[in-house]
Amino acid sequence: MRQSDLFILPKPPWNAGRPIGPKAPLKPKHIWAMRQQLKVARRVRDLAMFNCALDSKLRACDLVRLRVSDVAPGGALRQRSIVIQQKTGRPVPFEIKKAARDAIAAWLKLRAQRDDDWLFPSRSRPGQHIGTRQYARLVDKWVRMIDLEPQGYGTHSLRRTKVSLVYKKTGNLRACQLLLGHRKLEITVRYLGIEVDDALEMSEQIDLCRVSPGPKWAWRTLLKGQKARLVPSAKRQLVGGVLRSAAGAMRALNAASVVTP
Repeated sequence: MRQSDLFILPKPPWNAGRPIGPKAPLKPKHIWAMRQQLKVARRVRDLAMFNCALDSKLRACDLVRLRVSDVAPGGALRQRSIVIQQKTGRPVPFEIKKAARDAIAAWLKLRAQRDDDWLFPSRSRPGQHIGTRQYARLVDKWVRMIDLEPQGYGTHSLRRTKVSLVYKKTGNLRACQLLLGHRKLEITVRYLGIEVDDALEMSEQIDLCRVSPGPKWAWRTLLKGQKARLVPSAKRQLVGGVLRSAAGAMRALNAASVVTP
């Protein structure tokens, strides 16, 4: 090592100070708040993109490449559609709920006729669709509109939101795999963070403050003079044991008094 290299400061990593790990899904109250904010701001395109992202559960690269013919061929909005994923090349189905259909219909009316068939065309590049970075910036704006921390949410938050609710309600991992378009079930488990969430949920169900000690432990603690904080059930057991012991002692004394001449 050269002597001059000793005075060179190490480069900080590119993600220094940034939160790591998967982005959290949105909660129902967040979804409602975002929809209301977008409606009040009259952002027709953003509202259609937000609802479509929640229902389709697509990656950003697939969402921005949606075409009008995918959701409304011939001007008639579909209730279900299917697209080919760019990452895996596998088809993935998705539903289009009424809220998303209404938002897409309003956007198509405002969008009017264009030469291209992109559902969300770019405003700066004619003939191209909106980019994934622009979509990520839009998600960041939506998150800030309801006073959430933008570092904890991203485009994958919208993709993960509905599937996480489906799993919490049904526990069907196979259905989540089909909705996300994953090749293997292990990828879905890792993507949703199910093992960690389930482990924490089981741990939260155990309340150590409500664990009642046994009567023997309570009796020994009382004899040692320690002040143990017992729950009512343990107290009842302790009092019952003392009463039974006293009754046994009284019977023994009565028996001894009868036998003694």
